[in-house]
Amino acid sequence: MLPADYPTGRPARLAYRMASRFVIAEASTGEKGPFRELASGSLQVHDPVIIFLEDEEREIGSVTFDDWAVQASIEPSPTAGWGLPQNAIEFQLEGDAPNSAADIWLTLAATAVGRGLDTVGHSAGTYRNRMQIRVP
Repeated sequence: MLPADYPTGRPARLAYRMASRFVIAEASTGEKGPFRELASGSLQVHDPVIIFLEDEEREIGSVTFDDWAVQASIEPSPTAGWGLPQNAIEFQLEGDAPNSAADIWLTLAATAVGRGLDTVGHSAGTYRNRMQIRVP
């Protein structure tokens, strides 16, 4: 994780689901595109998303999100542009120091990337947010 600026400056990093792909990308400036792909891999619709947490290159735990991928909207974001979907996992350090607190935001359908923090319409139904937190 790295610090980022808003609305422009140091680039934000984020992850998102596109069909059966999970992509980690970096903005050009702030949270604005175009976005450069840093890594990608397979993520099927019913797969859990696991975030491993490290401090000074030592694993300190993990958080598994069982329901995020199946509920994340892959419809195009009305504000992010550049082909990004409405879902996102945003992450950054709060300050410039490497030991700054880290923030992680998960959205199923929002327009936070690109501008603002507005949500887009969710389909009617029941949403679950099961997670498992593991500490070694």
